[in-house]
Amino acid sequence: MKFYLYHRVPENMKGDTLYPLNILKDKYPEIYASGIEKYKGREQVMEWFIPNLNCFWNDVIHLTALHPKIVKEALVEAGYKGNYITRCYEIDPSILTVENTIVYLYKSEPEDGKFDPENFVEFKPKDIEQYAIIPQSTKEHYKRSIENGKMPLTFAWVPHIFFKGSVDVKDLNIVHD
Repeated sequence: MKFYLYHRVPENMKGDTLYPLNILKDKYPEIYASGIEKYKGREQVMEWFIPNLNCFWNDVIHLTALHPKIVKEALVEAGYKGNYITRCYEIDPSILTVENTIVYLYKSEPEDGKFDPENFVEFKPKDIEQYAIIPQSTKEHYKRSIENGKMPLTFAWVPHIFFKGSVDVKDLNIVHD
């Protein structure tokens, strides 16, 4: 079975290229403005520095190995009753340059904006399968958030694949939950 990486199709996507948020700041300021909305109340995240790639949180494209169906199933299992429909680009991990890609295991959040080096492992496309399982800590986060009447952070505690670069999406499949 082939495993892929996924990135949500932005509602306000322009062109055929996915860019990191900080590049959008100059290229498409209106898309940048809507993109930073998801950090409202947790703006410090945008200042987290990723030493392995020598850049900030918003200088990379965030990818996941979780198919959107897995995310939706976990949300429903946790009690989510809303309309969760998401479309994602399906990205072959082999198109990413290894030297510009790292896996953030999300074992812990940075302290004072600094990541623990143990939070990262080398990106190896052949290892993607192990990141395609939703962590129990994520399921618990979903349940707690929903019980408290809040929408959970969809990818909290899910390993992130950070890619420092842009991705041409013109010929990619789009999948949904």
